[in-house]
Amino acid sequence: MPTETHTGTDYDEFATSWPADQLGFLTFDCPKCTDNVALDGDGGEHGLVNAIGAYRGTTWLNRYPDQPVRRVMVHANGPWTATIADYRSVPAAESGKLSTGKGDAVLRLPDGVTHVQFTAKTSGNIALWVESPARRDLLLNQIGDVQVERDVRGPGFLRVDGYEASWTLTSS
Repeated sequence: MPTETHTGTDYDEFATSWPADQLGFLTFDCPKCTDNVALDGDGGEHGLVNAIGAYRGTTWLNRYPDQPVRRVMVHANGPWTATIADYRSVPAAESGKLSTGKGDAVLRLPDGVTHVQFTAKTSGNIALWVESPARRDLLLNQIGDVQVERDVRGPGFLRVDGYEASWTLTSS
């Protein structure tokens, strides 16, 4: 699947031709933003990004094939780049290996993964979502630091929502 890249400045929107039946991964980068940064899709997914200040993060797109995102509305106050790519762009949370990150991210859960340990440091909100053939669910949603263990089943994807958070994840 070819990668799509869109650029703009401030408030704008772009059309995407990402296939409705393909889960895509949207990475948004606005390093000079100083105000609210928000992205909304016109399909089944709203609130793709909601942050304040300089932002770089990844979320998924087209979780609902019957309601695909065709247009993305961008609310920002600086130059930005949005890239939509397939699953190969997403880092794997390999069993027994520590994954670390800052901010919003998506990790690929390989086949055989059944459990994750997750730690986050933040004064803001932190949420974990899982998307797999076996499960589509919100695993965690709270404010402040967290250390949890959750059952998951790979293959699938895990999304971290917490643009201010520094986090670690170990899968097994």
